Amino acid sequence: MSNEKSLVIGTFGSLYATEQAVESLKALQNVAYKMIGNHTLIVRMRNPRDNTLRHKIQEIIRSSKGYVEAEMPKTMGSKAGKISPLDYPVFG
Repeated sequence: MSNEKSLVIGTFGSLYATEQAVESLKALQNVAYKMIGNHTLIVRMRNPRDNTLRHKIQEIIRSSKGYVEAEMPKTMGSKAGKISPLDYPVFG
């Protein structure tokens, strides 16, 4: 199973919206998240086959006025597995 399947990427219009999503994600188990800049949130699920958890994460992003990015195969193609905002189109 590839690493891309374990990621959910969300973009937000403001830092406040991003922080709302982070607060909601703290209640979930089996997820790790990282903020890239002030407008992008990358959520990694420990079990990529858990579609129920994936839908919960996507709903949290949408309810916090965010946009769930489509699965992009280049997200893990960066240096040493580190994701940079330049590795994928944030608003494309």
